[in-house]
Amino acid sequence: MRAVGLDDGAAMILSLLATPAETMNFLSIGDWGGSNDASPTTAAELSNGKGMQVVAEGLGPPRFVLALGDNFYDKGISGSEYSTRFQTTFEQAFPEPGLQCPWYAVAGNHDHHGNVTAQIKYSDHSKRW
Repeated sequence: MRAVGLDDGAAMILSLLATPAETMNFLSIGDWGGSNDASPTTAAELSNGKGMQVVAEGLGPPRFVLALGDNFYDKGISGSEYSTRFQTTFEQAFPEPGLQCPWYAVAGNHDHHGNVTAQIKYSDHSKRW
């Protein structure tokens, strides 16, 4: 088993591989969710998406991405599953071809300051979430 990582100072991106016949690639990212409602996408977030694409190109497309919390800084989603934050902080921030797979999100402490139910319901509106 080997791990391949890319660290731009903001987040570590890992993909774990078994033997080639058993390969299942996935990516994970945490603490990625923009800055706040006024600044929903950050340069580091966009850089992470580009880095994740590099890893996906090097190892093959991931089967899924684990979003390990703090998906929406700094106080989660304020509103419903129709919040524009889903577009600006997620859909538009991670447009890379290698990231067009299911994302399985876990709510972090910052997400719990807002409407976590909106994050759950957003899965009815997104092919990836």
